[in-house]
Amino acid sequence: MLVGLPNGVLTKGPSVNIPNKAVLTALLLAAIACGGTESNKNGADLTDLTSVSSSLPVTETVEVSPASASLGVGARFKFASNFVDKSGAPVVNSMASLTRWESSDTTVATVSPTGIVTGRRSGSAFIRALFGQTWGAGVVTIGAPQVPETGSATPPAATTPASATPATPAA
Repeated sequence: MLVGLPNGVLTKGPSVNIPNKAVLTALLLAAIACGGTESNKNGADLTDLTSVSSSLPVTETVEVSPASASLGVGARFKFASNFVDKSGAPVVNSMASLTRWESSDTTVATVSPTGIVTGRRSGSAFIRALFGQTWGAGVVTIGAPQVPETGSATPPAATTPASATPATPAA
């Protein structure tokens, strides 16, 4: 296909369709606008996205709750992470999904990315919640497999010590 050049010379080459002309024109105008003033020649224009930064919320302490739990082999239990700042106040909107969970002994208990612990064999393990460079830990103790009572279709639940269970108000 032949393409017309400004000085009237014809040459063989690719053609530019109308939508591409609009995009090309917009890009050329943007380049001219950004490079036209002395203040923009240092590269610090308003469209510089490389200077944008973000950071994690300031967290002094990561608390794992409950502090300890006991469950049987094959049972599951969900730990929670809470974040506290330097003044002892809870950090709100701390992006708990960025918490990384670890088990100190994966032969005893594994932990999912959301804090769900599964008992694998009898023993104890620390369950750590890590947020940035800060971490907290709880302890899980795995006992013998819990067998549901005959005729019961409900799997056994994990237990927590009385100190970790909230008290119910007196009626």
